[in-house]
Amino acid sequence: MQIFDDLIQSYAAADLDPALVEVWYQEHAPSAETLSALAERIGTTFLAGQIDFIVANGLLNHLMPLAGFDSAPKRFWQYYVAFEDSETSRNPDQDARSAVSALARDAA
Repeated sequence: MQIFDDLIQSYAAADLDPALVEVWYQEHAPSAETLSALAERIGTTFLAGQIDFIVANGLLNHLMPLAGFDSAPKRFWQYYVAFEDSETSRNPDQDARSAVSALARDAA
């Protein structure tokens, strides 16, 4: 979806500016379905090598408090955790790729 790609590209180009994410969130007021689709898009963009771990993880980290830790949809949570759990790894990129690949396979 183009609005997702625009957000991802803008976020990366803006040096991971959280204000950009907040403005996007306020303008689009994403539904649970939209948040889930956005998380999946972040994951596929990461797997395609179009963004790195830092961009994908940062974007999900900035989105989660906006979505609400108690109200974020399950699919969004799954992608959030896939990246979050990789943060302290020696190789977060590789670990996140494995976790996100597994999520993508589950969806297929």
